[in-house]
Amino acid sequence: MPIDLAPHNPYGLTLTNAVLGRCGGFGAGTDRLATMANLGAIITDPLGTRDQALQLLPTTGGVLYRSSTRTWRRAQRDAAHWQTIDLPVLLTLQPRTLHDLQELLRNLQEGEWAAVVLDLEQSSELQHLARWVELVRNQWEAPLLMHVATDQISQLTTIPQAIDGIMLGSGPRAKHGTHYGRLLGPAIEPLLLWGVERLRELSDKSLICSAPSLASLPSLQALGVQAIVLDSLLWTTSTHDLAQMSF
Repeated sequence: MPIDLAPHNPYGLTLTNAVLGRCGGFGAGTDRLATMANLGAIITDPLGTRDQALQLLPTTGGVLYRSSTRTWRRAQRDAAHWQTIDLPVLLTLQPRTLHDLQELLRNLQEGEWAAVVLDLEQSSELQHLARWVELVRNQWEAPLLMHVATDQISQLTTIPQAIDGIMLGSGPRAKHGTHYGRLLGPAIEPLLLWGVERLRELSDKSLICSAPSLASLPSLQALGVQAIVLDSLLWTTSTHDLAQMSF
């Protein structure tokens, strides 16, 4: 069923299905996504100011990961592949600092993407969130989503009105052996459910959440999540089972 994840934005963000697939290092290639008829959009790997390789470590109930980032140069090369899928493409920006964000915005062009996702998972400057959103809005009028991790929600006191939707992604930072990263997968389902409740208290914006497992979908729907993101599920679930999934 079609859904508009940015109903108050004049551009809108209407998807044919409320299922988004993450494309790239932590997700799936375009070839696999192209075979999934139940996808409503794809989300790019994060763009940063420098290339960073993906790190994954399987753990009990999920994975510990450090996300990859790609530069604009690589993103422009990959855009041709993303556009082969006849779906809206959401561009993810992952700045660590205000300076990073300013550098990323120099190459942002209206009309190339269905929406921008401001990914804050690597940032420690959430106190400046309003300023960050203002900078993006100075040159981007189309839908703008904000992406946070579960351990960042307690730092949020308000959600800027200029945000069209909120995306809840990974769990808290963690360490296993010599590996540092964030948790993702079934083990963080209770944290995601708590996070959705807290974000709903803060805002009535559209809520989009990473799906930790197929079994978690009814609980996410019951809490008012409007769409889900397939990331770790693309690694742990067969294409056949994913194709049967609806939200």
